[in-house]
Amino acid sequence: MKRTYLYLAVLLIAASVSIIGCQPVQNFDRENLVGTWYTSDDGGMYYTFYENGTGRSENSAQQGRNFTWTLDGESLVLRYEGQGAIAYKDLVITTLNATALKCYYAQDPADKLSFVKQ
Repeated sequence: MKRTYLYLAVLLIAASVSIIGCQPVQNFDRENLVGTWYTSDDGGMYYTFYENGTGRSENSAQQGRNFTWTLDGESLVLRYEGQGAIAYKDLVITTLNATALKCYYAQDPADKLSFVKQ
């Protein structure tokens, strides 16, 4: 009997922690993302997002790559193709408005990026 109560108590605690730890997913406006953004992170990069789901990233030497993008809630995925390979950047947006974009890499939340709209 004690074992059953202990088991139920552990389940109740685990369920409470998982519910409390969940934050609602934010839905960001696609319209705010469209345009050119600059970040001094990553050695200085410009990212241009077009309404049709395509874009281009360029460094300060104007060397760039084309990409396609999707925005689903707070998840922003950039898909690069070239030379027989496909690469992805999976980003999680924390702030997106008319002038600021803040995000982090989904694989490494400590790697944060800040952009300003040009």
